[in-house]
Amino acid sequence: LTIEHDDLASTIRVVNNGADIVSNGNTYQKFPFDIELPGDTENEPIARLRIANVDRMIGDAIDAITTPATVGINVILTSDPDTLQRSWQYYELRNVSRTALEVTGDIVIRQYASEPYPNIMVRESNFQNLSR
Repeated sequence: LTIEHDDLASTIRVVNNGADIVSNGNTYQKFPFDIELPGDTENEPIARLRIANVDRMIGDAIDAITTPATVGINVILTSDPDTLQRSWQYYELRNVSRTALEVTGDIVIRQYASEPYPNIMVRESNFQNLSR
């Protein structure tokens, strides 16, 4: 599992395994989590994530960001960690809730149809060098 965001100091890479794993040059830290993978139905593919927050590393990182984080899910074999068995990339972490023990959220595909067009609105806050 990878969690990325511009506001994070570094990408969070965790593996639900008894030991750290190096896959394709990246080290994934052992960290307990449960994930319900997206289904292959006609409905919007949604994965559900429940990850431990005992040391508050994940919860504090998620609290520090104001927009959805990008999430990637890779399924690998420990005997061949560089070969992806299945992969879901460029999902967003939404509907996040946090307790002292766990962080939960939905992992969904970004809905571009609900994005404003054009993507960047020309406003003084976006283009501070514009003069009136």
